[in-house]
Parts: sequence; C-alpha cells; structure tokens
Amino acid sequence: MRHTNILHKRFMENDTQISSSFPPSSFIPQPSSLPPRQRWLTLATEAVDRAGDILILAGMDAENFLNNPQFLWQHGASGAQVNTIGKVLELRIETGGLFALVEYAPSEISPLAEQIYQMDLAGMLPANSIGFSPIEYEANEFGGYTFTKWELIECSKVELPMNPEAVDTAKSLTADEAADWLLT
Repeated sequence: MRHTNILHKRFMENDTQISSSFPPSSFIPQPSSLPPRQRWLTLATEAVDRAGDILILAGMDAENFLNNPQFLWQHGASGAQVNTIGKVLELRIETGGLFALVEYAPSEISPLAEQIYQMDLAGMLPANSIGFSPIEYEANEFGGYTFTKWELIECSKVELPMNPEAVDTAKSLTADEAADWLLT
C-alpha cells in the first residue's frame, strides 16, 4: 500500500489513522481541549534540516509504522530499559507539516513517560523528531539529500531535533474552537 492509499484509511486494529487535512500548526488543539495525556506534536516539516536534508512529506510510507505506532523518547537511544513513552493515535499531513496525536503512557506504567509528559506540558520539551528509512532520494543544493520517498520508522520526543521546525507551539482553545477544528 502506498502513502496515497493510506492517507484516508482508518486503522481499526490499533485505532491509528492518517489524514491529509489539517489546520496550521499554530491552531493545534492542546491540553485544555484534548483528553488527558494526549498532545498534538509537530513531527517534521519540509524545511531544510541541520544536515542539509529535505523530507518530502507526500513521499511518506507509514504502513508498517501503523502496525506498531510507538511514541519513543530520544529515538529509543536514551539508555533507559524501555524507551516507549506512549503511542501514536493519529498522523496528519498538512502542507509542509507532519503532525501526530500522541497519548503518553500512564504514570503508574511508565515513570519516564510521566516525567517527559510533565516537561512537555510545562513547555520544557517542545522538540520532536522522526526516524525514517530512505527509499528514493537525490542530492540537493544544501549539501544534503531530498528524500522523495521514505518509510516512517518511529517518532520521538527529543531534546534537540534535526529539523529545527519540529517544535510545538501550543495554543489553548475554547471548547467551541476545539469543536470547530475537530469537525472540519
């Protein structure tokens, strides 16, 4: 299944979905309008990253990722015994942005998830990142590569993202604003 086929498919087995319709990141509903422990995150954009690479979001293949939509801390390389801090409930692509609705694991299951969640809520960890496997790419004028087709492997909350635009800017919404956003 190619990315164009999965953009509108609902995955009932793991309750994860992908959609291609999404408001600008400045209008992402945040804690006041979401169920507890859920957050919308900016995972990637099409901006040139710190290595000179560009990720074409329409080239994403998330089929395998959706079979195990884990949300990790530091790409699973933190040294913790378990790096999973939650799960991805939904992926959305907007022009220039890949967004995920994540749910942090409960504090009684994962003290690490609780610590990261509290720091995220406090605005101390706004950065996110993805791990991917290149499928098609070409050299670009920024000294890196433009990845036109790629497989999403994982998404993470991180301290320092490769993509400087993969940071969250939360905006609290009224109940009416959140309902309007969810229904459009």
